[in-house]
Amino acid sequence: MKATELRIGNWAKRDVQPNGFQIDHHSFWSCEREPENYTPIPLTEQWLKDFGFKQDTNWLIKWSGELKFRMCVEDKNVWTYIYHDGYIEVDIKYVHQLQNLYFALTKKELTKS
Repeated sequence: MKATELRIGNWAKRDVQPNGFQIDHHSFWSCEREPENYTPIPLTEQWLKDFGFKQDTNWLIKWSGELKFRMCVEDKNVWTYIYHDGYIEVDIKYVHQLQNLYFALTKKELTKS
């Protein structure tokens, strides 16, 4: 995993913390020196619920202002649609990718509830 994919506050895994942790300044620089020790966390339905997404039939939904994030996880595949005057489909597989996209679009951090 490359440090350039991460922001302070992103969730990732490393060999000594296989259950995941939030990136801080120290771990960010460590990832830059030893990227082979860091791996992304696969995005799951539980992670979406932890981030405040609510169940709506087969989808998990989260509103941020006028943006609607609509996601579905099936067999390790994640479908992501973002609505605002239409929609875009985005390929997201990992927790840090969702955190980064959410921040880029809303200027708000996506945090666990």
